[in-house]
Amino acid sequence: MVFLFAPHILLIKNLTGLSWPGLPSQFNRPGGVVTMAAMVMVLVDRINKPVKRFLSTFEDWFTWAATFLPVLTGWLAVQHLLLPYTTMLALHILSVEILLIVLPFTKLFHAFTVFGSRWYNGRVNGHKGCRYENPSDALILEPCRVRRAHRSMLIGARGAPYACL
Repeated sequence: MVFLFAPHILLIKNLTGLSWPGLPSQFNRPGGVVTMAAMVMVLVDRINKPVKRFLSTFEDWFTWAATFLPVLTGWLAVQHLLLPYTTMLALHILSVEILLIVLPFTKLFHAFTVFGSRWYNGRVNGHKGCRYENPSDALILEPCRVRRAHRSMLIGARGAPYACL
């Protein structure tokens, strides 16, 4: 909704001069509802699954709330619900600013760094095959099959450990 909603495009046009056609409101309003419903389903799933609930930290719950609030306040502002439009718009802008402040310090930032980290890790660790503690094991095992196995399960033919690179 950020790049396809007409008021967002108008804000970007006022800031940068760039503009493009936006989607009609009949597409944007259900998009907000679908987004909120999906986020609530993710929250319910996290609450109902004991392992996910156990692994969740305060950061996970706070990140969910910081992501949910801009969607909720934006939808409420467009629908003219709960508070006057200008107050709800101010809350929407405040919630987006909070999200932008916490974004680099949460797991959400992985969505932006995934390509850079994949390139960096591939460049640094771009070795093919395996490094063996016992060089004679290299003749027995196939590197392609070994690379798919879990590192803790990798034991050479004579019991010597080795590590995939």
